Amino acid sequence: MKLSSKSSPSSSASFERLQDSARRRKASTKPEEKVRQALTRWLLEQVGVPPRLLSVEYSLSALDPKCRKRADIVVWKPGGKEGGLCPWLLVECKAPGIALNDTVADQVRRYAEKIHAPFVLVTSGDQTRIFKVGKISAGKGNYEEVERLPVFG
Repeated sequence: MKLSSKSSPSSSASFERLQDSARRRKASTKPEEKVRQALTRWLLEQVGVPPRLLSVEYSLSALDPKCRKRADIVVWKPGGKEGGLCPWLLVECKAPGIALNDTVADQVRRYAEKIHAPFVLVTSGDQTRIFKVGKISAGKGNYEEVERLPVFG
């Protein structure tokens, strides 16, 4: 699925020098980082995610000590235990041109299962796939592909 140019995470302006507003530092200009920056802007501006609820390069070991992976982006939502936060969206960014096949999607869905994120987004900038957790059986979510994320809130 490719999002329309109006709401696409890859439709933002040029990338000559990247300032990572989420991490408040300069970012590399690698192709994957360009995709991550465009998606971050899209999440903030189009989806309505408040900046304080967006984590970049989040270590999943904080949620599952057995998991040594990092999520490119995790979006949090109020409603966790004791009034805390819980994951709402897990994002994996790939470089442009990388095929977002089922192997890539399965990898990200496995990460999301560990942290109980109801939405998963995988993007290469020119292609985006979004999944929502469906029926849960044996403690595992069954992710189904959806057209778009709901507006945050």
